Amino acid sequence: MSTVNVFSEHPIAGEKSGDGAAAIRDAAIQLFADRGFEAVPLSAIALQAGVCKANIFYHFGSKELLYVAVVRHACDHMSRLLDDVTSTGSFVDRVRHFACGHMRNLMRYPTLSRLMLREFLDGDARRSRTHVEEFIGANFAKLVDIFRAGQKEGVVRENLDPAALAVSLVAGNVFFFQVRSLLLHFPDARSVDDPEVYSRAVVDVFLNGVLTEQQSKIPGGMDHACGS
Repeated sequence: MSTVNVFSEHPIAGEKSGDGAAAIRDAAIQLFADRGFEAVPLSAIALQAGVCKANIFYHFGSKELLYVAVVRHACDHMSRLLDDVTSTGSFVDRVRHFACGHMRNLMRYPTLSRLMLREFLDGDARRSRTHVEEFIGANFAKLVDIFRAGQKEGVVRENLDPAALAVSLVAGNVFFFQVRSLLLHFPDARSVDDPEVYSRAVVDVFLNGVLTEQQSKIPGGMDHACGS
């Protein structure tokens, strides 16, 4: 299995080349992540990027298209990781590779990560739906397919929903990314302060469970409702 790639920043597909476009992109990522799409005027992006507003229109066409380009940029990071994951290795290798790469992406690009989380939580419903249909949904489908493939290979229980498994795997990393600063204040949590140590531990639980072999036959799955 190849080493997990930590992707470097690269030009957004479709943007005009040049340092000005990169500066605009980086300023937009920071401001959109901090304030949200609606609260950021183009003048603020231009000021932070050190360009005039006309340069934003030249490189991206409009504020909306700039935002789309930023989301596409974020999704491209994940798409490349998923393409790398699905290219080789066993099911277990693919899950471990994805979880580690996803955590590294979150930690290496915190502003971009916060922007995507803001989009999921507070984004305009119409805009969020468009982004899911055009960019985010394709990546989620790739992750779901990893679990479907595991079911076909006979290593993942057939009664588990692949989509629920995909959400659960991502959620563990996202939670850590959001609350890591708080974990420093809990003595019992210091052992998982390191992002990759935490990710490996969560994936181990995810793949192997917490029950001993003797207890692992306790009924579970989609046919057993919570609390029943």
